[in-house]
Amino acid sequence: MNSITNTKRLSLAIFIILAHFFHYQGSAQNLHLSNFDIKYGQVTAMSITKYHAIGAHLYSEKNQLMFNPDGYLTEDKLYLDNNYEKLTTYDYINNASKTIEKKFNPLGKQEGLDKTLYIYETPIGIISDDLPETVKNDEGQYIVLGGLKYGAIFKYKKYVIVYELAEANNGESKVFYSSEYTYDGLKLDESYNQKDIRYFKYNDKKLLEEELGMSKIWESLLYKYVYDQRGNWIERTKFRASNFTETKYQWIIDEVKYRTITYTDGTATGSNVPSTPEIAYSSNQSKLKDLPKLSDPILMSKSMKFLQDITKLRNKNNKGASNATKNEISPTCLNGDCSNGFGKADFGTYTIEGFFSDGKANGQGTLFYKDNSGYYQGNFVNGFRDGFGIYTWVGSKNYYIGQWEKGFQNGYGYIKNGGEILQAGKYEKGKLTQDLLTNNYKNKIAKGNCVGDCQNGFGYYKYDNGDSYVGFFTNGKRDHLGAYSWKSGMAHIGTIVNEQHNGYGQEFYRPSGQYYLGDFSQGKRNGLGIFYNKEHQILQKGIWGDGQLTGKF
Repeated sequence: MNSITNTKRLSLAIFIILAHFFHYQGSAQNLHLSNFDIKYGQVTAMSITKYHAIGAHLYSEKNQLMFNPDGYLTEDKLYLDNNYEKLTTYDYINNASKTIEKKFNPLGKQEGLDKTLYIYETPIGIISDDLPETVKNDEGQYIVLGGLKYGAIFKYKKYVIVYELAEANNGESKVFYSSEYTYDGLKLDESYNQKDIRYFKYNDKKLLEEELGMSKIWESLLYKYVYDQRGNWIERTKFRASNFTETKYQWIIDEVKYRTITYTDGTATGSNVPSTPEIAYSSNQSKLKDLPKLSDPILMSKSMKFLQDITKLRNKNNKGASNATKNEISPTCLNGDCSNGFGKADFGTYTIEGFFSDGKANGQGTLFYKDNSGYYQGNFVNGFRDGFGIYTWVGSKNYYIGQWEKGFQNGYGYIKNGGEILQAGKYEKGKLTQDLLTNNYKNKIAKGNCVGDCQNGFGYYKYDNGDSYVGFFTNGKRDHLGAYSWKSGMAHIGTIVNEQHNGYGQEFYRPSGQYYLGDFSQGKRNGLGIFYNKEHQILQKGIWGDGQLTGKF
């Protein structure tokens, strides 16, 4: 290998070290498709070629990525300046709660020891780190602990979620990094030691469009995209302007990325990737003409406008917690009647199939997130998850069964994983505020026919006739919500008033496998509802009365 190549690699290595210093990520890796700006479709492989400038030199970096059916990264081949550098593999265990990372040199020999990365579903998306555990404090904030070394915490504020990293020194912790996110996972700003601050703005596809760095060094970044027919980007050009280069307040091309995406149906999309960084930069020069003019006098006005836009984005996303919110996006009707009837609508990051009134989801509906992070089945009011509903987090396989209000988990509810109850009690705006899960329930200690609190709390009750019930009680009677199972195998889960199934519920019939999702009154189908067969195909939908369909949609 010649000395020029060695010099370039050394420069690149220094650049990477500096980049990690100024953009701290802990030991996190991008391990899931949701970390790669894939908005639509399932992906099995992706090739990412990046051409970027370090000073007067141009460099290339290429990653060839493979993903498993659950969207997790399994293989990453890295090439620097067209030279194969290393292979990193990921082996997922314990339902993808952690992965074993291995690195191999170009000769196939493993370098270093196996490394365990822990995978967390957090309020800002899927992240990974070598931190060993996750706990939740009394205020409902998610905390990732790293022993006495450093830790991370998520704080729920009125408009944003705050993500902080702190170091422990002599028993005291000091926050050295902080960032704010909207409730649907978009980073708004970040700061290092409360000095170097960056702000972020997004386009209508929720992709990063603009950055503004404000400290002793002012810096502005713009991103331009080219998309494939499925709506995923396949080419991204990054432009930079700052006050610390020879070309002050002038745009330069900082980086060009090209992606080739292979979907699960075998189709592949992508731009023609230039063979050298020089060709890539040359072919993008014409885009500089369309960028806004910058000069020192307009710097402050531009910065103020940017911050105003960020404030608007904060307020716009003050709708709930994590995926328990409603996004204000004009929907596209995919089929049916999405104004006043039954249909399926596309809201950008998710779809809703169900009943609509005045262009908003009202009544029974099913919501699916396109990134396969979760789905909801339940009642809607004016487009919000409201009333009774069940939300499932696909990655962890946890699901919340309970009451909602304006997109929040609000009222009585419980969280399960398989047959295990993880939480039960009263929620307010997505947080558990009253824990009703007793030690007797956790330890499966029965008193008579009851496990837990079957008087005024949460419990499981086995009736003498073979029926059973798990849910909430008031004065020894079934109340609020719960799941009732008959000895015959039939089951009902939903709202309970005066020990009767009144309000929204889901009822399952054996041995046919058919089921009904919708409104009930005195235990009978009454109101809006949908009747399915065991293959989840709709048999009947519309308005029900006294258990019979009276008005079709």
